[in-house]
Amino acid sequence: MDQFSRRGVLRNIMLLAGVAAIPHGAAHALFDGPASLPPATISLLSAVADTIIPTTETPGAAEAGVPDRLQKMLANWATPKRRDEILGALQKIDGAARTEAGSTFAALSPADRLKTLKTFDTAHSGDPGYSKLKELVIQLYYLSEAGATVELRYEHNPGAWEPSIPVTAETRNYGGPGL
Repeated sequence: MDQFSRRGVLRNIMLLAGVAAIPHGAAHALFDGPASLPPATISLLSAVADTIIPTTETPGAAEAGVPDRLQKMLANWATPKRRDEILGALQKIDGAARTEAGSTFAALSPADRLKTLKTFDTAHSGDPGYSKLKELVIQLYYLSEAGATVELRYEHNPGAWEPSIPVTAETRNYGGPGL
C-alpha cells in the first residue's frame, strides 16, 4: 500500500483535475462499455466480491453491482498489465479453492469461501493484483448507491464535532463528498 507523500498527493490532485476536465457523460464509458470476461470469471469475481463485502443487514458487493462495474472497468479502463494482475489474482484464488476444498471458489458455500479467502489473504498479502482487487471492490462498493446511502449514513449537516464517540451500529461512518 502506498505511503502518503507529497508527490503522491500532487499526483492524485492532478488526476482529479484531469477527471474534472472530462466532458459530461464521457466517464460513463467506464461502466457502460462492453463486458469482456467469460461467464466463469464473472461468477468467480462475483463470489470474491460478495465474500469481501457480504450481504448482512445491508446490501453486499454483489447486490450493489460491484462485479459488473469492476469487469467493465477491466475491459474499458485498466491497462493490460493491471488487468492481467487482477485476473491473475482471481485465478490464484480459484486455484487455492480447488487445492483446499476440491471445488471452484464460486461453487463453495459462503463459509468455505470466507475460510479460503482468509487463508489466501494471509499468504498473498503482498500480491499487487490481489491488493488492487480488494481495493477496487471496496471503493466501488462505497461509491455505489447502496454503499453510500445504506451502509454509510449521509447527513448534510452532521452537527457539532464530538471527540471519542463509541463506534456502534448507530454511529457508523458518514458517506458523502469526503469519502
